[in-house]
Amino acid sequence: MIFYDGFSRWYRTHTHCVVLTGDDTYGMFSRGRRMVEFAQAATESDDDTLYHFHTKVMLKEPHVGGRWEWHQDFGYWYEVGCLQPEKMLSVMVAIDEATVQNGCLDVLRGSHKLGRLHHGNTGEQVGAEPWALEKATGLLETVPCTMQAGDILMLHSNTLHKSNANTSDNWRRCMIVAFTTKDNQPKPNTIAPLYFPLECVPDSAIKEMGVVGRASGSVEDFLRHDDNVDSFKLDENNEQKA
Repeated sequence: MIFYDGFSRWYRTHTHCVVLTGDDTYGMFSRGRRMVEFAQAATESDDDTLYHFHTKVMLKEPHVGGRWEWHQDFGYWYEVGCLQPEKMLSVMVAIDEATVQNGCLDVLRGSHKLGRLHHGNTGEQVGAEPWALEKATGLLETVPCTMQAGDILMLHSNTLHKSNANTSDNWRRCMIVAFTTKDNQPKPNTIAPLYFPLECVPDSAIKEMGVVGRASGSVEDFLRHDDNVDSFKLDENNEQKA
């Protein structure tokens, strides 16, 4: 399993990204039968062609969890060689309640029909081009996607979305599982994974597995932030501590 820990020092959002799914808590979610069937229906694929692209856990701290600019997931995925936006999607699972106050996702209704927009640097992030965003936000309705814990939100890869800063007293945590298909693989030798068979498991496997670490197999509760938040503290130069 390949695992990446990312930290946005400016925007104070922790990102944990799993590229290859396995026999752990992350894997049980991304391989669960209901999750897989949703993705198959959306991409018109089956057990032999759908595969796991990556899983992310997004953690927005109270009061400081930051803003993410308007972007399309396909704006990034196209750059690694994926060419079919209709063969890619993201499934967001709310771990906490997502509210306007704690920075829920905002989407532009119907923006997937605009096609892929050019993406470039927007401050310290990569987002959709400003002139296109101005036209899109003028044409289409911005919808806050408030969610209860356990709700899911499915996003077409060309859907424009953003999130605001967490100004509440509560964490806003979610898991995002991305899928694509065997005939839409990225170019070789990029950070994006090539096709690997997805072994589906019953939904009950999540509960049966419990909370199991992503690589070592040790038990770890990734929701217990008080135990590990020090690893995300900034030093006097506003850099992540070693």
